[in-house]
Amino acid sequence: MTLLLVQGALRQVWTPLKALTERLARSKEEALWGAAAQLYSLLFVCFDENVQRQEVLHALHGHLGSGSRQEVAGALQVGQTLRCIVSHPGVPDIVTCKCMVPMC
Repeated sequence: MTLLLVQGALRQVWTPLKALTERLARSKEEALWGAAAQLYSLLFVCFDENVQRQEVLHALHGHLGSGSRQEVAGALQVGQTLRCIVSHPGVPDIVTCKCMVPMC
């Protein structure tokens, strides 16, 4: 029951969290991109529905095409983290966005 309540609460804040993450990712400040990278990873993990995961991937695709070096580098970093998450569920350390598996 508690898990269902948490999932419901998370769904209510999906749009504002995604918008905040996209805004942070467009910042020129490196620290803000770091926060955006962690938020993108958390959004991908916490929302296990395909629609929301596709939205995260779509946002990252937008950053890749932005022409901004920082956005491209950040999107690639998040992409690598997400690849690790999908390849090794339960292994990545989402807080530090580093994978514990050497091949990642």
